[in-house]
Amino acid sequence: MAKSFNLIAAVPGYISTLQFSILSLKKRVPIVMSINKIMLFSLISILSLLSVTCKNEVTAVEDNVKPGRRNYEWEITTINEDAPNNLYTQLGGVTPDEIWIMGSAGDFDKTILKYNGIKVSRYGQLSIDPRAVFGLSQNEIWFSGSQFDIWKYNGSSISKFSTDSLDGYYNSFVVDIWGSDKNNLYAVGSGTITSTGQITALIMNYNGISWNYPIPPVPDLHLVRIRKGTTDNNYYLLGVIVKSGEPDVYGFYKFDGASILPFNLNDESETIDKSITVLDNFLYFYDNKEIYKMMNNGVQHFISLENTNVNGTQIWGRNEKDFFIQTIDGIGHYNGNNLETLSKIEGNFGIFDGLILDSDVYFVGFYRESFKFFLIHGKVK
Repeated sequence: MAKSFNLIAAVPGYISTLQFSILSLKKRVPIVMSINKIMLFSLISILSLLSVTCKNEVTAVEDNVKPGRRNYEWEITTINEDAPNNLYTQLGGVTPDEIWIMGSAGDFDKTILKYNGIKVSRYGQLSIDPRAVFGLSQNEIWFSGSQFDIWKYNGSSISKFSTDSLDGYYNSFVVDIWGSDKNNLYAVGSGTITSTGQITALIMNYNGISWNYPIPPVPDLHLVRIRKGTTDNNYYLLGVIVKSGEPDVYGFYKFDGASILPFNLNDESETIDKSITVLDNFLYFYDNKEIYKMMNNGVQHFISLENTNVNGTQIWGRNEKDFFIQTIDGIGHYNGNNLETLSKIEGNFGIFDGLILDSDVYFVGFYRESFKFFLIHGKVK
């Protein structure tokens, strides 16, 4: 596991979703937990089966997977000019004519935006401060709020689905919703105890009928991501130990349906640069530019990204020969042979989230100096 640091100068041209999460958590309990640092947490997915030799040069992957296409047309749109205090950090959707852009804080009537392939418009005013968005079908898009509230888009409107409060808690911070089956979804984050301000990890499950808590809250832990591959029956999580007066500790965890336990990689580094993701049904771990993949016989190390121009912390893709990642000059793409920046971005920027469809790709990010957020849309020609 890794401890955080407090050097603002060490934060590069991007700030992760988790930074906002932890800062917001600490702002909600200012007496218990003072804000004495800016934290960078890098959320990167895993590049599989490639060998880095020098900058942007990789050894080709030899299998039956075809290289991903690179003939995209790109468009970038500023999305928070009329909502400068909103932080747009997540994307959701399943069709190119209905892409959801989620932003917390600021104006409630601009926290949820929708992109129809041509323009971005605000959905409308709702009493929700959204933290996560996820869906597997166009008429079933889920949103999490900050008061134990879960909302659902049914194809025509968004309405509150449930409020699943816990006794003794005054707010929730569910920051990730994910699943491979619409009748078996998970949502993770944390809640704050009213009397002490203590942060405790929350994990929720949707069984096709209702949301529930499969296990009690876990003290002093904030969960950031939950993912599962097809080679293992367990779910894996990314989490942060958050205690008053102590450095935040970042690490991986395993959820077997009954408990959450630490999950350590071999030679795991003390870094905040950790992430998990799923590509083509395989689970990947990222730890300080080292790439690991969950196989039938356990986790195996694959490659290092030390010598590439990658400086992002997440990847989004269709498979190991067709994924995207932030580079120092834009949106990079790996096609099984090499890494190339396809969409150039000027200035000091960061990418928060991406969404990959059959012929369209989307990325939401911001310019660090102006704090203007943007949506990038790439469409195969």
